[in-house]
Amino acid sequence: MLLELEDVKIYCLVRFPSRNRLKDTLMKYGLWQDEFVSRIVVIEGDLSKHQFGLDDMTYEKLSNDVSHVYHAGAETNFFEPYSKSKISNVDGVVEVIKFASSYNRKNIYYASTLSVLTGERKWDEEDELVYSPI
Repeated sequence: MLLELEDVKIYCLVRFPSRNRLKDTLMKYGLWQDEFVSRIVVIEGDLSKHQFGLDDMTYEKLSNDVSHVYHAGAETNFFEPYSKSKISNVDGVVEVIKFASSYNRKNIYYASTLSVLTGERKWDEEDELVYSPI
Protein backbone atom coordinates (compact mmCIF):
# COMPACT_ATOMS: atom_id res chain seq x y z
CA MET A 1 0.00 0.00 0.00
CA LEU A 2 2.83 2.39 0.80
CA LEU A 3 4.35 1.81 -2.61
CA GLU A 4 1.09 2.17 -4.54
CA LEU A 5 -0.55 5.11 -2.76
CA GLU A 6 1.87 7.96 -2.22
CA ASP A 7 -0.50 10.19 -0.22
CA VAL A 8 -1.36 7.54 2.39
CA LYS A 9 -0.20 7.73 5.98
CA ILE A 10 -0.04 4.45 7.92
CA TYR A 11 -0.58 4.36 11.67
CA CYS A 12 0.87 1.15 13.05
CA LEU A 13 0.08 -0.02 16.58
CA VAL A 14 3.01 -2.00 17.98
CA ARG A 15 3.57 -3.57 21.37
CA PHE A 16 5.48 -1.43 23.82
CA PRO A 17 8.49 -1.16 23.75
CA SER A 18 8.86 -1.92 20.04
CA ARG A 19 9.05 1.45 18.35
CA ASN A 20 11.89 0.38 16.01
CA ARG A 21 10.65 -3.16 15.35
CA LEU A 22 8.59 -2.24 12.30
CA LYS A 23 11.44 -0.46 10.52
CA ASP A 24 13.92 -3.19 11.52
CA THR A 25 11.63 -5.90 10.13
CA LEU A 26 11.06 -4.05 6.86
CA MET A 27 14.82 -3.53 6.52
CA LYS A 28 15.48 -7.21 7.22
CA TYR A 29 13.31 -8.18 4.24
CA GLY A 30 14.62 -5.42 1.98
CA LEU A 31 11.31 -3.54 1.99
CA TRP A 32 12.26 -0.34 3.82
CA GLN A 33 12.44 2.92 1.89
CA ASP A 34 13.60 6.18 3.49
CA GLU A 35 10.44 7.97 2.32
CA PHE A 36 8.45 5.76 4.73
CA VAL A 37 9.74 7.84 7.66
CA SER A 38 7.19 10.57 6.93
CA ARG A 39 4.40 8.12 6.05
CA ILE A 40 4.51 5.53 8.85
CA VAL A 41 3.48 6.63 12.32
CA VAL A 42 4.35 4.06 14.98
CA ILE A 43 1.99 4.04 17.96
CA GLU A 44 3.06 1.99 20.98
CA GLY A 45 0.05 0.35 22.58
CA ASP A 46 -1.59 -2.88 23.64
CA LEU A 47 -4.45 -4.55 21.74
CA SER A 48 -5.77 -6.18 24.89
CA LYS A 49 -6.25 -2.91 26.81
CA HIS A 50 -9.13 -0.44 26.72
CA GLN A 51 -8.46 2.02 23.88
CA PHE A 52 -5.25 0.04 23.21
CA GLY A 53 -3.83 1.63 26.36
CA LEU A 54 -3.78 5.04 24.66
CA ASP A 55 -4.79 8.30 26.30
CA ASP A 56 -8.17 9.77 25.27
CA MET A 57 -6.71 12.50 23.05
CA THR A 58 -4.48 10.11 21.04
CA TYR A 59 -7.30 7.56 20.68
CA GLU A 60 -9.76 10.21 19.48
CA LYS A 61 -7.26 11.64 16.98
CA LEU A 62 -6.58 8.17 15.55
CA SER A 63 -10.30 7.42 15.46
CA ASN A 64 -10.86 10.50 13.35
CA ASP A 65 -7.80 10.12 11.09
CA VAL A 66 -7.90 6.37 10.33
CA SER A 67 -10.20 5.01 7.60
CA HIS A 68 -9.13 1.35 7.42
CA VAL A 69 -7.89 -1.08 10.06
CA TYR A 70 -5.64 -3.99 9.11
CA HIS A 71 -5.54 -6.29 12.11
CA ALA A 72 -2.71 -8.82 12.12
CA GLY A 73 -1.67 -8.69 15.77
CA ALA A 74 -2.06 -11.86 17.82
CA GLU A 75 -0.52 -14.13 20.40
CA THR A 76 0.71 -17.03 18.31
CA ASN A 77 1.94 -19.54 20.87
CA PHE A 78 -0.35 -22.45 20.01
CA PHE A 79 0.98 -24.53 22.88
CA GLU A 80 -0.42 -22.29 25.62
CA PRO A 81 -3.98 -22.64 26.91
CA TYR A 82 -6.81 -20.58 25.47
CA SER A 83 -7.13 -18.61 28.71
CA LYS A 84 -3.63 -17.21 28.18
CA SER A 85 -4.20 -16.04 24.60
CA LYS A 86 -7.84 -14.91 25.01
CA ILE A 87 -6.86 -11.52 26.38
CA SER A 88 -4.84 -10.56 23.30
CA ASN A 89 -6.67 -12.52 20.63
CA VAL A 90 -10.33 -12.25 21.61
CA ASP A 91 -10.44 -9.15 23.79
CA GLY A 92 -8.06 -7.50 21.33
CA VAL A 93 -10.50 -8.08 18.47
CA VAL A 94 -13.27 -6.55 20.59
CA GLU A 95 -11.09 -3.45 21.05
CA VAL A 96 -10.43 -3.30 17.29
CA ILE A 97 -14.18 -3.46 16.60
CA LYS A 98 -14.85 -0.72 19.16
CA PHE A 99 -12.15 1.41 17.52
CA ALA A 100 -13.51 0.77 14.03
CA SER A 101 -17.00 1.86 15.08
CA SER A 102 -15.91 4.96 17.00
CA TYR A 103 -16.14 8.47 15.52
CA ASN A 104 -15.65 7.81 11.78
CA ARG A 105 -16.55 4.21 10.90
CA LYS A 106 -13.66 2.19 9.53
CA ASN A 107 -13.31 -0.97 7.46
CA ILE A 108 -11.58 -3.87 9.25
CA TYR A 109 -9.32 -6.32 7.41
CA TYR A 110 -8.38 -9.25 9.62
CA ALA A 111 -5.42 -11.55 9.00
CA SER A 112 -5.27 -14.87 10.79
CA THR A 113 -1.92 -16.48 11.54
CA LEU A 114 -3.17 -20.07 11.94
CA SER A 115 -3.63 -20.66 8.21
CA VAL A 116 0.04 -20.01 7.47
CA LEU A 117 1.11 -23.01 9.55
CA THR A 118 -0.65 -25.69 7.53
CA GLY A 119 1.39 -25.25 4.34
CA GLU A 120 -1.30 -27.23 2.54
CA ARG A 121 -2.57 -24.54 0.25
CA LYS A 122 -1.64 -21.10 -0.97
CA TRP A 123 -4.50 -18.62 -1.23
CA ASP A 124 -5.00 -15.91 -3.79
CA GLU A 125 -7.27 -12.86 -3.51
CA GLU A 126 -9.56 -14.19 -6.25
CA ASP A 127 -9.98 -17.67 -4.68
CA GLU A 128 -13.48 -18.48 -3.55
CA LEU A 129 -13.48 -19.34 0.13
CA VAL A 130 -15.66 -22.37 0.85
CA TYR A 131 -16.47 -23.52 4.38
CA SER A 132 -15.51 -27.14 4.91
CA PRO A 133 -16.21 -28.69 8.33
CA ILE A 134 -13.48 -30.98 9.60
